[in-house]
Amino acid sequence: MPRLLSKHSPKKKCLHVLLGMVVYCCTWNASPAIAWARQRILVIHSYHNELPWTHGLRTGIDTAFQEDEQTELDVEIFHEFLDAKRYPNLPHGAEFLAQLRRKYQDNPPDLLIVSDDPGLKFILQERSNFFPELPIVFMGINKVDPKLFDVPNMTGVFERHSTAETALGALQQTGQNRLLVLNDSTETGQGNLGGVEDLRQHPNAPAEIIIIDDVTSETITAEFSPYASELPILVLGQLRQNNSDGPLVNFPETAQALRVQLPNPLYVASVVFLGHGVIGGKILDAEHHAQQAIDLAQQILSGQSADQIPEITEAETVWIFDEQELKRFNLSLEQLPEDSQIINQTVSFYEQNKGLIWIVIGAFSAATVIIFLLLEILRRRNIQQKTLQTYNQTLEAEVQTRTSEIEQQKKNLQTTLAQLQKTQTQLIQNEKMSSLGQMVAGIAHEINNPANFIFGNLRHLNEYTQNLIDLVNAYEQAYPAPLSTVLELKEEIDLLFLQDDLPKILDSIKVGTHRIREIVKSLRSFSRLDESDYKAVDLHEGIDSTLLMLDSRLKVQAHRPEIKIIKDYNCPVQIDCYPGQLNQAFFNLMVNAIDVLGDDAASGRNLEPRIQIQTRFENEQAIVSIADNGPGIPEDIRQKIFDPFFTTKAVGQGTGLGLSISYSIVVEQHHGTLVCVSHPGEGTEFIITIPQSAEVK
Repeated sequence: MPRLLSKHSPKKKCLHVLLGMVVYCCTWNASPAIAWARQRILVIHSYHNELPWTHGLRTGIDTAFQEDEQTELDVEIFHEFLDAKRYPNLPHGAEFLAQLRRKYQDNPPDLLIVSDDPGLKFILQERSNFFPELPIVFMGINKVDPKLFDVPNMTGVFERHSTAETALGALQQTGQNRLLVLNDSTETGQGNLGGVEDLRQHPNAPAEIIIIDDVTSETITAEFSPYASELPILVLGQLRQNNSDGPLVNFPETAQALRVQLPNPLYVASVVFLGHGVIGGKILDAEHHAQQAIDLAQQILSGQSADQIPEITEAETVWIFDEQELKRFNLSLEQLPEDSQIINQTVSFYEQNKGLIWIVIGAFSAATVIIFLLLEILRRRNIQQKTLQTYNQTLEAEVQTRTSEIEQQKKNLQTTLAQLQKTQTQLIQNEKMSSLGQMVAGIAHEINNPANFIFGNLRHLNEYTQNLIDLVNAYEQAYPAPLSTVLELKEEIDLLFLQDDLPKILDSIKVGTHRIREIVKSLRSFSRLDESDYKAVDLHEGIDSTLLMLDSRLKVQAHRPEIKIIKDYNCPVQIDCYPGQLNQAFFNLMVNAIDVLGDDAASGRNLEPRIQIQTRFENEQAIVSIADNGPGIPEDIRQKIFDPFFTTKAVGQGTGLGLSISYSIVVEQHHGTLVCVSHPGEGTEFIITIPQSAEVK
């Protein structure tokens, strides 16, 4: 099975190259059986790829190798286009060959295929320099030239359009004895004249053959109007654009322009005009023509010399007609030659609806079968009815059994749910106790400082008091002793200093005692152990109490500086709430902020840690904002922070219930909202809203 590699694939466009002139000439082997695992064919087309004739040749070449399953050849095909139709003088010929040299110098071809007259002429002129001893297969050559038979190492297929046969058929069908021929002055057009000369020599040649060259779309009417509209026109060439030397109009547009402007019947000998307003003729098909050339190429690649393969001088053609155009000129199918092929043929009602007709027939047949089946089904229905009843009874019993099982599973599920709720309550209580433990540690720290202060001054107070007692005793014993004794003792105990320092010590004791009272008061305000009812309170007192409980954690730590607290209180009214629970929510949020700022400082960010607390009263609700300048929370984590048991802390450092409990306190118990606003690198803000007149649980 040959494998085809054509230039249809842009990835393989530059894989191999031909014509490495110096390397190529030195390494070329005259034997066609060159020792390559894969044999390469270079195809040089005379015209551009968009031309229908060229496109048909290329398709025929590619398809011939793809469909030939008998040959063992492994072939790669490369297509190049000389574009001689649009550039007939070939000003780019040298550049074209230079490009081939660059592209194919590393891997020269085993065979060269050349299509149409301009390409073959050009290649033969340059063969001695660039294609020495390379076997050549030509195709699409208009005229059988005996000189080509003598060219060494070359064979091919002559195009030989059936111009004379098409013209004679046109004259017979139209009943005319004169013929108009549209041609152009290109090299292909000059080749077309050979067929016209053959027609002149035919015994049944028309009385007059009128050749009109290089017609433009604008001059069609002027060129053909002098002749009768019944005369057939044999279209061999193409129209020109703008003037008689202008570029050629493509084949379909040429045929369409002629059909629009002329009433004459149009005949052709090339497949490229079919389907565009021409009646038809004896057609040379480009794909079939290319396949004939490939047959010759395969013989060469299989080891046979090109000189031993005879040229094909008679290309196969077939009569092809367009039924729509035949009807236009009232030409019957009986007038056509035998074995004619018809395109655009009107399809009969049966052909158009053959599928539908057979569907209808099948439907009637199926309906008949279905009727008999339905009757059989009805007959068996009564027989199966008792069986169905038995099945229904069995099914009902199974449904009842299954329903009982489901009810039991439902009870088990309710029991399990109750246990889970109980476990959840226990976890919440554990979290609360954990928070209280932290709070107690803070209280112990705060009470310890004033207690130590009092304890340290008590020793001095005792000493000073004893000295005063001694002074009084000495005074009593010495009285009415000389005044000098009393004066000496007074100087010894520094009575003036004692009298000055003793009030200060007492004041210090008073201040320390007051500090202890304030701490205890804040503890009670925070926990609200004696105020568990729903009542109106000052939110600022609860926030300040919470801050006092956390004072030790706010101070300078080993891994961060002191956290600065910024207060902005603007809530002038008391808010109805559960004070203890709300303080617990404040506590959890502030603890989270402190932990985050500690982690942020440990990460190396040189920012002054701060927590900003704002309150305000808007639209009958209190709003509390607790914001830090930490690293912020990523979006994927922020969406889960209120989920129970979700935590980013290490194992043993957090239960993941703090924010969940805070959310429950604010949202479920106070019918408020708790929202987290955070972006990485921009800190985090928790916003609490508490309705003033909400109905609470």
